[in-house]
Formats: sequence, structure tokens, C-alpha cells
Amino acid sequence: MNDQITTLDISDLLKSKLNDLQRRLVSLKRVIIGFSGGVDSSLLAYLAKEFLGFQNVILATGISDSLDPTDLDELRKLAKILGVRHVELLTKEIDDPNYLKNGQDRCYFCKFHLLRELNKLASSEKAYVVLGVIVDDFAEWRPGQMAALENGAQFPLADSKLNKKEVRELARLFGLPNWDKPANSCLASRITTSQVISASRLKRIADGERALKRRGFKLVRLRDHGDLARIEISKEDMKKFLLLNDIDELLKEIKALGFKKVTLDLEGYKPAGLIQ
Repeated sequence: MNDQITTLDISDLLKSKLNDLQRRLVSLKRVIIGFSGGVDSSLLAYLAKEFLGFQNVILATGISDSLDPTDLDELRKLAKILGVRHVELLTKEIDDPNYLKNGQDRCYFCKFHLLRELNKLASSEKAYVVLGVIVDDFAEWRPGQMAALENGAQFPLADSKLNKKEVRELARLFGLPNWDKPANSCLASRITTSQVISASRLKRIADGERALKRRGFKLVRLRDHGDLARIEISKEDMKKFLLLNDIDELLKEIKALGFKKVTLDLEGYKPAGLIQ
């Protein structure tokens, strides 16, 4: 194992999991990593580079209307820090009626289109597709995982029994800049289930969230309920929100995006991927 890894001050159990992960990645020889810019895929990218060499690792990001341009800028910068080739793939889930109807299985169709593009790249590069899925993900309803498995993707972090706490600990020890970044999800997850997804709705959500982030709110969701915009921020930020000097201007900005009413959710930020 890499000298930097063997000297880590971590438990024997975690070292055993890392050894197992190394064996799995080395057996694949060359990998395409579905890269979202989150801590899971970032750690997978870092370790794959350590175990396989940068020439045998490619990061691939699906580009579509559901990806906030701000997030795309951040993951581009992160890919450069990781020092691994980064490829952007145009996915077309926005053209799929099954995706647009925004049912409980929306993520299945999104992941299906992503995997189709990843597999094309993997075929041309003679590599395997791997995703940053961890064991915690199996405790949640994630139909996208089914699409990934059906299309041949592998989950080396989960197969090595790595959980979120361990992933964040390792990312911190390896100096990854996003080790404590909150989990994110696509813009479509902000739209109430069964309300039709459209490029214009995704854009207004992104624009509304940027208006909030410009005012210093980092943990933000703008939930789209049609005419109603429901703002979720951390409970610690609620007092700050209510005392904003330009709160009237903020509300005006959000209403200009096409919302008639704007509310603040007193339960605070919730990372749920589907809203009813």
C-alpha cells in the first residue's frame, strides 16, 4: 500500500477496508469515475490515482440542465486539484418523458442516461465504470443505484464497506478541500414530486439559490412548489435571514423568477432527494 496511507493514524479496521479497496481497484486496472464533486467521488478519485496511477483514471461528469453552473465550476477546479483527466459528457435526460414527469423513480431515468454515456466512454477507453456509492446509500430509497447496477457500474467504496464517516475522515487526512462539504443533489430534487420538470424551472431554482448564497447562506435549498418557493436553510442561519437588511429585495428577486409566494421552512434544511 502507498506509504502515505500506511502511516495514517487510523484504526486497523479502516486500514483493512483501504487494503480491500486497493485490491478491488487494482484488479480493474483502468477506471472511469462518475464525478459529482462530492466527497465520495472525490475520495474515490484520489485513491484510484494513488493505486492505479493518474494515467489509468478518468473523471467523467454528466452535464445537463439539472446541474447548477456554480457546482460545475467548483468540480472543474476540484478535478484540477486532484490532477486527473476530467471529461464532461452531455446527458439528455431532459428529453426523456419518464424523467420529466418527476415520479418517485425520477432518479432511475437520470442515472440511466448518465450510465449510457459513461459506458460509451468506458468502451472507447477500455475501462470500467465505478461510482462513489457508499454503504450508507443502501439505507435510503435510491432508484438511481438500480439503473447503475443494471448498466454494469461498480461500487468499490460500498463493496469495501466504507461509510460516510470514514470517507470524510479519510478525505480530511488526505487533505481534500471538500472533505466537510455538505451532501448535494441535482436541481430536479427541489421540484415537488409529480410536478413536471422543465429547463426553465431548473434555471429559476438555480438563480434563486444563487441569490441566497450571495447573501452568505451556504446550506441552501429552494424548493419549487409551483407558485410557491419554499426556502430551506440551516436553523442556525434563520435569525440571520430574518434580520437581512435587504430581505425585501431578496423576496423581490425570487418572485421575479416566477413565484407568487416565498416562505421560510421553520424545520430547516433537509437533504431529502424527493419532496411531496
